[in-house]
Amino acid sequence: MTAVIIDRRPAVIAGHGSWVPLGTLSGLAVGTVARAWMRWISTDPEFSWSGTLFIVGAFTLFGAVQAGAAAARDARRSRRRTTVYRTLAAILSMSLFVGAGALMLPTVLLEGLALWRRDWWRTPRLIAAFLGLAPVAFVVSEVIDDFGLSVSTIAKLAVFLTIYATVVAATMPTFAPLDDGWRLPAAARWFLVIAFAGAIAALIVVNVFFP
Repeated sequence: MTAVIIDRRPAVIAGHGSWVPLGTLSGLAVGTVARAWMRWISTDPEFSWSGTLFIVGAFTLFGAVQAGAAAARDARRSRRRTTVYRTLAAILSMSLFVGAGALMLPTVLLEGLALWRRDWWRTPRLIAAFLGLAPVAFVVSEVIDDFGLSVSTIAKLAVFLTIYATVVAATMPTFAPLDDGWRLPAAARWFLVIAFAGAIAALIVVNVFFP
């Protein structure tokens, strides 16, 4: 039995050695689409290499670090080491939410928790999912106000929803629980949902009253 375990462990690690390159390329692709979408919905289209490189780079970094966390999970590293990878992935992913991207931070956080924290009670997950739609509704209303309701507008919104659905789906390595039996206490789960709800409320107030 010991020999089997020793033989299988390197195979697991080697088998997932392509996670980071795949995640990096995926992030690059989504970032390129996101940059094109931002230009498409702009009422005053402009282009700068610095802005483009930052946006594409942020998505690329996001894909790379999430893939790194996924590789650590699949390699069956210890909880402590895997937590370090997950924490770094969460911190480095914050570059995705600089500037105008900050509006979508609550959506990615709350929808990611609702989707991947399947060990939580259903009620806090449903609350998180509902609250996470607020920034999405805001962006949808802004795009419709700017361009009216048309086929082109629907296409713009479809691309927007696809981009962030992909981002939320990619947060699995950071948000999903490890299968070692440990679980976050229920009180802490509720605290996170309430804290994120407060952050969303503050964000809405700032955008409505201090545009």
